[in-house]
Amino acid sequence: AVSSLNGGLQVAISLEGEPNLVSLFAHDGEEWLTQGDIRVNADSKLALSFLPAGDLLIATNKGEMIRRRLSDGAVVASAAHDLASPMWQGACGLNDQGRIAHLRLDGFGMPNARMTPEVFSTHMVLPAILE
Repeated sequence: AVSSLNGGLQVAISLEGEPNLVSLFAHDGEEWLTQGDIRVNADSKLALSFLPAGDLLIATNKGEMIRRRLSDGAVVASAAHDLASPMWQGACGLNDQGRIAHLRLDGFGMPNARMTPEVFSTHMVLPAILE
């Protein structure tokens, strides 16, 4: 995931060999600076997206989503779909109120199946203390 940050860039990456680790970097116009790591309780592929409020959305291919506040790493919201399977491909924020678009491929992993993309709109409710 890439986002602009104070005239520079902010990047979140997850490497295939370490699916439970998200590394954060920032580019200040001259060099890349390490911003830290976030541990995620996941054993599957992660999709990363910066939200309009500056939080990081972490989505697994099993339909789980976690919203992390980058200033302190706190989990501010989480959600999961009832259809827990490896069909989920990615997610992105739609607005500051917690609306998320989540992409899945129907038929993913099934032999000779035609994969059909589907987009689900989900609302990740923020606890009242964080709103």
